[in-house]
Amino acid sequence: AKAAYFYDPTNKTDPFKSFIVVRRELEEKEQEKPKTYLETLDISQLTLSAIVLGSKGNWALVRDSKGDGHVIKVGTLIGRKNGRVKRILEKEVIVTESYKDIRGREQIKDISIKLPEVD
Repeated sequence: AKAAYFYDPTNKTDPFKSFIVVRRELEEKEQEKPKTYLETLDISQLTLSAIVLGSKGNWALVRDSKGDGHVIKVGTLIGRKNGRVKRILEKEVIVTESYKDIRGREQIKDISIKLPEVD
C-alpha cells in the first residue's frame, strides 16, 4: 500500500490569498517606513547650491524652499517618488526615481539637478 501524502504549508504562499491583497500589504509596509525630511519634498522644491568632489566620495548641498541646506551623497533618499542620488558630477546631481505607472508597472526616471549658471 502506498503511503498517504501529507501537505506541509510551512513557508509556502497561501494559494487562496489574492495577489492584490498581498501586494497592498507590501506597499503598506513600505509606507510605514519613516521618511526623512528630504523624502517628503518634491525634487522641484530643491536647488543645488554646492558640489564637493573628493577622494572619499562626492557630496552636494541642496537647499529647500525655506533656504535650509541639506548635505547629500550617492545613495541618499530624496524626493517623494522613491528618489535616490545616483551620481554627483562636477556641475549636476543625477537622481533616479522609481514609481509605478497607471498599469502598476515599475518605471525608472533619471532627473538632473544642475548648479545655477554663474554670470
